[in-house]
Amino acid sequence: MAIKLKKKTLEQEKQIKELQESARHSSEAAGPSSSSSPPSEATVSASKFATLMQNFESLQRQNDEQGDSIEEQKKTIFTFRKDLEASVAACAEAREKLAEAEAALSRSRAEAAEASVARDALASEARERQAEMDRQEKVTVKFCNCSKLEYSIVKFEVPMLPDGTFLVIFQNNKM
Repeated sequence: MAIKLKKKTLEQEKQIKELQESARHSSEAAGPSSSSSPPSEATVSASKFATLMQNFESLQRQNDEQGDSIEEQKKTIFTFRKDLEASVAACAEAREKLAEAEAALSRSRAEAAEASVARDALASEARERQAEMDRQEKVTVKFCNCSKLEYSIVKFEVPMLPDGTFLVIFQNNKM
């Protein structure tokens, strides 16, 4: 639109120059006998010139308004471009943080899986120990203590060791 206005302005300037030259030629050609020429031609040229000047001024105002509008749009575009660059940078930063968080989550899941395997192994080992202890035979042992007419019999169960022996520890507590 600004280009069209500029073209119209140039056409108007060209017409104004042509009218000014034709007015000069007619006034030079008429010379002293200008009083004998019809006044209507000069009046018509003057009115055309005035109309052309008004059109030129109107076009010039429109051209200025379009120039101002273009400048405002350039400023707006510049602001949008800066905002877009900031948004893209923030998006890239968020993407990096997301990648770091996903990597940390993956590491945590791997550690949790390892801990679960270790826990299951310990539980299995504990079950095996318990089963082995249950399998061990229990033996009843009787112990007699006869000293100075005191007679006591103690009965207790002792598990058999894997090699087939028993371990019994006695402690004498005299009062």
